[in-house]
Amino acid sequence: MYSEQPSILDALIDERPFGLSSQIILHDERVICLGLDNGNDAAKITLLNDAGKLISLRIPTAYQPARAFQGGSGEVTYHLDGLPDFWIGESAIRNDGRALPIGPTAQRLPDPRQHSFLGACMLEALLAAGYEPGDYVLAVGFAIPNNEIVVETKAVGDKLGVCEETKTALKKYIRNQRWQLERTDERGKPTSWTLTVRHIIPQAQSIGTFIAWAKAPSGATVTDYDALTILDIGGGDLQRTDVYLKPYRMTSERIGDGTIDLARALKARLPKAKLNDVTAQHSLVTRQTMEMGRNRKISKEVDEVLHTNGQDLVGQVLPILQDNRRYVIITGGGAVLLRDMLLERLATVGKTQGEDFLLVNHGVASVLNAVGALFAVLFLAAKKG
Repeated sequence: MYSEQPSILDALIDERPFGLSSQIILHDERVICLGLDNGNDAAKITLLNDAGKLISLRIPTAYQPARAFQGGSGEVTYHLDGLPDFWIGESAIRNDGRALPIGPTAQRLPDPRQHSFLGACMLEALLAAGYEPGDYVLAVGFAIPNNEIVVETKAVGDKLGVCEETKTALKKYIRNQRWQLERTDERGKPTSWTLTVRHIIPQAQSIGTFIAWAKAPSGATVTDYDALTILDIGGGDLQRTDVYLKPYRMTSERIGDGTIDLARALKARLPKAKLNDVTAQHSLVTRQTMEMGRNRKISKEVDEVLHTNGQDLVGQVLPILQDNRRYVIITGGGAVLLRDMLLERLATVGKTQGEDFLLVNHGVASVLNAVGALFAVLFLAAKKG
């Protein structure tokens, strides 16, 4: 049975309040639920404020030790005991920030810069949702690469679970970890925050998109499809995920590198900008970069990359899009960059948006996995409570 209620995705596109809050009671403790997609190009964080509005942030995975300014406006700066003050995201990019490592979760989390970065990202999400500085306990839906979900063989049947390397890393570096952060704003005003991740609920990144498309905010199923494919065009991965609903099964395959190929092609075209992976990804999205002390518009170079390397990326997914047996959802940051080319190619093979495929609304495509991760936590809490 499925419900006639609007899906989470519909409510998100229509900007409807959800009638829910991220503040819940879980195991007799007040916690705040977050969805966190720790992407290679950017961290995406979502939560619901007390008015039921979904708050989402996309913070590029850039990190830079902070420097003292002797005049003028400063940058938002973070202090974590035992480490130098640091900048993240666009502040880091403006100040020659370095890209954080890409790759599997178990390789990324041991880097102390990654730990600091994630703590600062969660702080910014709370601040954007209207929370005051203070001490907060969190329940985090943590989106991990699809290939880190594996079949666990049990005494009675098999079920999907998290691979041991990822499970160990999440336990060691995220669950029950405490970030005691001091945040200093651009005007030099400091505030103190203590964040403790009490609960962590990992799930495959692309399943976040499935949850947002297939579920209502109440948790009711709002689709009667039997099978679908999710193409997730991310910053460092191109993932195909096949979902079967009757009964539920999931298979996933990494079929490419995602938009990092486009970013590296752009980097090669702009040698004077001295781009690294994260600044090149950022320039793809913003269509500007810093050269010789000036912000330079680079729409021409971005379009050239999209019409060369971008066509190669579209060609990688075209055979899947031409398959008539399955409904296809296209999501991720690459769905935004390649939107026009994808729609043009799909029209030439007789595919219709909404009937044969869904190219996720460009305003939410890059954060949808984090939205699904947030609601997965809320649904789990509702069952327990």
